[in-house]
Amino acid sequence: MPSSVYSIAKSTATVASDQQEDIRVPVDEDVNAEFGGIEERMKIERRLLRKLDLRMSILIIIYILNYVRCISLCH
Repeated sequence: MPSSVYSIAKSTATVASDQQEDIRVPVDEDVNAEFGGIEERMKIERRLLRKLDLRMSILIIIYILNYVRCISLCH
């Protein structure tokens, strides 16, 4: 497991403006290591984009068919 680095963020929403507390947020050194490296991550991203493109194209077809149906019912 990659070691994590902590970045410090100042929180002023809940603390008075003169009193600021430090909030530690973990930041991964190597985000790609979680997916097995850069090449593996790119393969996963390509598969994800294909799935999204397929689903969006189906939604567009459904929208067009619905539009045609509404036109035919209205006239």
